[in-house]
Amino acid sequence: MPESVQIRTIDTKQETGPASRLVDLLDRLLELASDIAPESRSLKTEAYRGRIEEYRSELSRARDVSKVDHVVRDAIRVSEEFFERSKSYLTTRERELRELILLMRDAMESLAGNGQDFHGQMVETGMRLSRLSELEDIRTLKKRLSQEVDTLKRVVEQKHRDEQAQFSELTERVGVLEATLELTKRQATLDELTGVPNRRSLDQTLREWVQTYAETKRTFVLGMVDLDDFKAINDEHGHVVGDRVLRCAASSLSGGVRGDDFVARYGGEEFAVILSDTNLRAGRERMDELVARIGQSRYKYQRHGEDRWVYFTVSAGITEYARGDEPEVILQRADEALYGAKRKGKNCVVTKKKGLLGRLG
Repeated sequence: MPESVQIRTIDTKQETGPASRLVDLLDRLLELASDIAPESRSLKTEAYRGRIEEYRSELSRARDVSKVDHVVRDAIRVSEEFFERSKSYLTTRERELRELILLMRDAMESLAGNGQDFHGQMVETGMRLSRLSELEDIRTLKKRLSQEVDTLKRVVEQKHRDEQAQFSELTERVGVLEATLELTKRQATLDELTGVPNRRSLDQTLREWVQTYAETKRTFVLGMVDLDDFKAINDEHGHVVGDRVLRCAASSLSGGVRGDDFVARYGGEEFAVILSDTNLRAGRERMDELVARIGQSRYKYQRHGEDRWVYFTVSAGITEYARGDEPEVILQRADEALYGAKRKGKNCVVTKKKGLLGRLG
């Protein structure tokens, strides 16, 4: 008889108890495993994410513990293999990924292990109930039956409490992990010095914008902004003041754009600005105002008890997204416009259009 109850059927469309929620939890963990995978062609991250999506699809169709067990254990194996390949990429996420894999193991063991214990107790209760038919005394039969019913209730209630406690613990651990990963994700996309998005975030955002705008008739403007004579600022005032100038420039750029625009530090003393739903002419006007405002500002600091001032300007090169542009192409065009602004005398804006006949102006 025990062999007939080894596998527990799980209808994820109908069951709303802890077992079904554990399956949902496993699906969330697989989604997290995909999200935190480091971007790398050499690691074949896209192929790994594709495998994880296949496992999630199989998990949604699973109807018994053995199938869930097979899917999740295979997913854990693939994730561990990917993790081993990507160790050098996972300086800040190594602990989080290990915790995620451990959570998947714990959730799977909770789903399968508790079900087996419960079924074992149910089988024992069933066998004792079947032996009650051997009793001839009605009063004894009723008493023993009442005892077995009470035992059965306690077993079911204890199972429910155990499942709730384990599910609550797993959910809490997943919540902490998700919060940690979200913080890590935010920190990984921000420039530590200036607080604006970094180059990695710019590359990702520009890819997303190019993909989105390619499906519409809308357009946007990309601007590359560079601090003029920044080396001279560092030489005259020191690198501490130079860092403050970079933070000032980042703040001025961020404060001078709209909420749906994007500002990032490209590297060194160079920043990138993406102006949404803007054509080249309107973008030129907005960038002219921004460059002029920065050039009119000044920064005060003290040295040896005396007030000192830093003045700085920026140069900018801008270009408009055109249908068919790849992120690298539009970046290169904006960079060429920036060089044109430097050659023109700095503290100015130069535009560049797409095409062989596109000129600086």
